[in-house]
Amino acid sequence: MKLLSILAAFAFAFSLAIPCHPPDKPGRFEVSPDHPAIRYSTAETTDVVAALNRRLQAGELQLAFDGPRGYLKSVLDALDIPGGVYDSGVFRDKSSA
Repeated sequence: MKLLSILAAFAFAFSLAIPCHPPDKPGRFEVSPDHPAIRYSTAETTDVVAALNRRLQAGELQLAFDGPRGYLKSVLDALDIPGGVYDSGVFRDKSSA
């Protein structure tokens, strides 16, 4: 559940970074996110993170908490992201430098 909260917070923060344009801007796409071609709030999500979230909610998978990096390694493994990315220092903890 903690991971779900973290993912939800990340999604919310990301949504705040999307620029908002005034409605009177010429050429702006003026279709509702719930338009049948988009169905943003009703369409089933099929990306790997949504699939991981469904597995977590169904109890098919549990993530392991690992010291100062928390669930990071477990999430990367569940998403099939190679361990070399984790070990390369891309996700290095500031305190370990």
